[in-house]
Amino acid sequence: MFQLKNVRIIWLMVILIVGALSTQLLAAEKTVINEMMFSGAAQEVLIEQAKRFMEENPDIEVNITWVDYASLHEKMMTELVGGTGRFDVMAAITDFMPEFIGGGYLEPLDSLIEKDPPEGWPDDFPDSLLRYQKDADGKIYGLPWWDGPVMFYFRKDLFENPQEKENFQKEHGYELKPPMTWKEFLDIAQFFTRDTDQDGTVDFYGAVQGARQGGQNLVYDVLLMFFTNGIEILDENFKPVFNTEAGAEAIQFYADLMNKYKVSPQASTTFDVPESGDFFLNGNCAMHWNWAHIAGFAEDPEKSKIVGNCGYSLMPKGENGSNKSLISYWTYAIPKASKNKEATYKYIKFITSKEMDKLMVEYYGQPVRLSTWNDPGFVEKYPFFPWIAKTHEDIGVVPQVPEFTQINDALQIAASKVIAQQADAKTALDEAAQMIEQIMREQGYYD
Repeated sequence: MFQLKNVRIIWLMVILIVGALSTQLLAAEKTVINEMMFSGAAQEVLIEQAKRFMEENPDIEVNITWVDYASLHEKMMTELVGGTGRFDVMAAITDFMPEFIGGGYLEPLDSLIEKDPPEGWPDDFPDSLLRYQKDADGKIYGLPWWDGPVMFYFRKDLFENPQEKENFQKEHGYELKPPMTWKEFLDIAQFFTRDTDQDGTVDFYGAVQGARQGGQNLVYDVLLMFFTNGIEILDENFKPVFNTEAGAEAIQFYADLMNKYKVSPQASTTFDVPESGDFFLNGNCAMHWNWAHIAGFAEDPEKSKIVGNCGYSLMPKGENGSNKSLISYWTYAIPKASKNKEATYKYIKFITSKEMDKLMVEYYGQPVRLSTWNDPGFVEKYPFFPWIAKTHEDIGVVPQVPEFTQINDALQIAASKVIAQQADAKTALDEAAQMIEQIMREQGYYD
């Protein structure tokens, strides 16, 4: 009896040891995908998407490294140029893609897509979201995951208020409605900028800007000022063409909204995308332009004080421009040095699937599939969806050159000098144009 009991104990120990070893072997065999992603509005939905992927694929683990946007390009380039292989996947904004593709740092996805295409490929994606992650030969290096574009917002409750409409009509001689021109925008912004509690200081503004130098937003505001005034950045020979009198007037107008007209708070110089968005969502101004995720936030009582009162329109235009917006979207790309390309493709195919694209909406992310945009339930619940599609119809093209990050820096410096009243707009743009021309010359675009 004693011996039989000992034998049973020994067998139990053997079973436990074998089980533990098997668990360790399984853990050792688990594929680990390391991802680099910027910290911001997209965190919540990506965490949930990665969690669901791992639940469906227990043999794969996803580790996400979050990076501040201001450091993102530098850290990605360090990894890509070094060929470290430490990261299997990067969520890259399309502004970075020409540099990443041109440097040969990314894996083309064509063969992976051909073997195992994403559902609805490519018809379920708008053409505008498949442009900026391709090379000159049409090879594709990333799947779209988070859409822009920049949208124009206004307070419906104010614009539809009978008393406000009457007062505006008396003052300006035309109807109060979303501005189609920058002249109308200024009229409306001045009309709504006011001291509501009569204490001698302005506490409600016509607009707000995200004008912090070094942030994500300022360069896009500069580009919007150019695009809506019919001004391009580079010509067909890659020479700067924005430093004209019209370009200077556009940037001066942007600075004047804060400095001269004071229809936008001076604190705008400290605001980036989140802060300027929050200023509008907290009910502190009448108009705003920002990325499309603000539209989703506007309908969330936990994020917005203007639920049900957010309206949507096109960007205002200048005298010789159009109601053009711009787009810059996030794509998932695989570094060439990744050692887990098959598993990584499986991951990005999952997080860009129809189901995960619809999940974006629950987290106020910006979906990239036409089937999501056209979903009747979403359109009913989120009235801004048709405006996203409409905005996509007229999009200004951000310079698709590897040197865009340096162009970005030059334009931001110029705009910041004008905003800080350290230089007049024409001088600042001339200096920026000289910097950019030198950069392009050094890179061999011309002699």
